Amino acid sequence: MKKIIIAVVLIVAVFFLTRFNNKKAIPVVPNIQIGWQAFENKDKDFGILYPTGFLVNESTDGGFYSELDLYTLSIKAPDNYQQGTDLNVATVIVSVSDTTSKCFSSNSTDMDMTETKSINGKVFNYNPKQPFDDNAMGGQRGTSSIFSTVENAKCYRIQKLIGYRDLRGFAEPPYPPHFDEVDANKTLEGIIGSFKFL
Repeated sequence: MKKIIIAVVLIVAVFFLTRFNNKKAIPVVPNIQIGWQAFENKDKDFGILYPTGFLVNESTDGGFYSELDLYTLSIKAPDNYQQGTDLNVATVIVSVSDTTSKCFSSNSTDMDMTETKSINGKVFNYNPKQPFDDNAMGGQRGTSSIFSTVENAKCYRIQKLIGYRDLRGFAEPPYPPHFDEVDANKTLEGIIGSFKFL
């Protein structure tokens, strides 16, 4: 009888966990190519892979989230990536903060975390594509997605940022061709999918 009760409890628990904890898993390591470089920061307890030629920059100035004690790692596509197109920026930004109270929302109320996704077995809150449109910057357009989680009393945020210039209305034609969105997204998602805690 005791085994039956345990089995029923387990079945009910699995049902409720799968029904109400809607975790959508992204591929663990999509589009990773031979020759990608490994980056590790043992002090911040994470590692990540990135394509050869991409630019890596570490910073502790806080950036956009200047009110936080923040470390950032930026992995940016080089200038010659999809050269000749309207692509302006393709970047993954990893932010680590000791301030966990603001980990699951951004400075903007329209970017609160709305879904969950799994990266290498760790569940992240996820804010799907947020479009941005800035005519003040010469027609800058694009999307930004944010993954966020707390691990070892630290807030980890991973942002995918893809931007391009829509020059219509700002310059005379001919305009450069539109960038390959599928390739850019696969490349940046490959970087994000390789993120792991050490």
